[in-house]
Amino acid sequence: MARTGILWLAATGCAVTLAAAVPQAGQRPAPAPVVKPAPPAAATTVDPRVAKLKDQVLADVSSPAMFDLGQVMTDQVFSYGELGFQEFERQKYLAGVLEDNGFAIETAVAGIPTAWVAKWGSGTPVIALGSDVDCIPQAPQKPGVAFRDQIVEGAPGHGEGHNSGTPLNIVAALAVKRIMERDGPGHNWAHAIPMATPIAHKGVNYGARAQAMTLLEFMLRPELVSQAKDYYVNVQTKNKKYPPLIRPGDQPAIYLNKGIMDRYRADMTNYYFDSTKYKTYLEQMKAQFGHSYPTVRPVATSRQH
Repeated sequence: MARTGILWLAATGCAVTLAAAVPQAGQRPAPAPVVKPAPPAAATTVDPRVAKLKDQVLADVSSPAMFDLGQVMTDQVFSYGELGFQEFERQKYLAGVLEDNGFAIETAVAGIPTAWVAKWGSGTPVIALGSDVDCIPQAPQKPGVAFRDQIVEGAPGHGEGHNSGTPLNIVAALAVKRIMERDGPGHNWAHAIPMATPIAHKGVNYGARAQAMTLLEFMLRPELVSQAKDYYVNVQTKNKKYPPLIRPGDQPAIYLNKGIMDRYRADMTNYYFDSTKYKTYLEQMKAQFGHSYPTVRPVATSRQH
């Protein structure tokens, strides 16, 4: 098939978190809302062409080369512990991967120096994939070490898993791009333990498989785009509108976190992932710190943090 759609990938360092209200002690939680069962879905006929292409994109994402690409990107971004509005190394690296694969890169989006958009294709539909790439303060946990053990004491680190989202998007987008060309979770330091290990590497690959097949469905079945828009307009926002919290004159707070990064970045660069010397970040950590995966503290010296 010809290029019948546009793929956009965007990355920013600003996350919006929605939190549910927790009852105070002695307070009864509000009763759960009554949810009416959804009507049974109408039977759909599977388009043999779509099914065949999904099998092909699944095989591509599952290939050793694509698995390795996702692993290297996940580990590389993990090693760049940059806070929001300060993700310069990540922007250069991830945008570079996409540019090398034929995407047009737009930087400094919305006045944010580290925000970028990568575009490829023409026509419709236009499908955007987005993910955060920032990390959190004081969480430079050594991956695979099951007790608090920091790479650079007090520095930022990926205690939230944001190092995996954009690599997942990129793997999925590259697989779908090839088809188009050819055929026309609470955050703290402990969450960083698995985020540059086989747990994250496999998660990125399996997530990219599901995402790539979903992208194909939207590219090849225009009725899905119409149904999604109809649901948004006539169900999700029919009786409730969401005014933006950002006013027209507001400017991005790009000064945030600069002082922290200026304090730690020089020391952190010593531990940036070098994929030319090591296959994984775990191998590099073993060379630099001597620990093997997984590492647990001996029971005799166990202590809590």
